Formats: sequence, structure tokens, C-alpha cells
Amino acid sequence: MSTLYFVESKGGRVKCPYSMNETKMTLIERNQKLCELRSKMNKLRNEMAWIETEMMSVKSQYDRENIDLFEEMFGEKNTLWDHLDRMSDTPIAEEVYGG
Repeated sequence: MSTLYFVESKGGRVKCPYSMNETKMTLIERNQKLCELRSKMNKLRNEMAWIETEMMSVKSQYDRENIDLFEEMFGEKNTLWDHLDRMSDTPIAEEVYGG
């Protein structure tokens, strides 16, 4: 299998556009590419930090509201004892708990 190579007119460098391993680059090109990648990485780190801050804010806001989970799930205020009192009226409760 033959590999295609291209010769640039500027410096006569040989490049293969299909693979980074076979591409020859100058030191300046290397440094520019690394600089671009670092810039992208820093931008994404800042974005990630902002998202983490928003997540902490949402968690904190929910915790401050102090909502009863049972009431949130079932729409009524209830305690464990009320639940057990209601359960004693069911036929299953008689079988499991003896009446």
C-alpha cells in the first residue's frame, strides 16, 4: 500500500495529512499547537468549574428548603407512625403482623 505525501512550496516539508505520526512539523508549529490545546483545556476547565459551582448551588438551595421527602413524594405530610396505623387496617397487616 502506498502512502500519499505532499510537498509544500514554502519550506519543502513533507506532510501526510492522514496521520499525525507521519507528519513532520517545525518547533514553531508544535508550540503553536500546544498553546492552542492548552487554551482549549483552560477554557473547558473554567466551564467545568462553573458547572460544579452551579451544582453546589442547586444542592445547597434544596437543602435549605428543608422539604419533607415523604410529603414531596406523596403530596401529604405523614409520619412513620401514621403509616403503620394505616397499615394495621389492611388484610396484609393482619397476616404479617398478626392483626
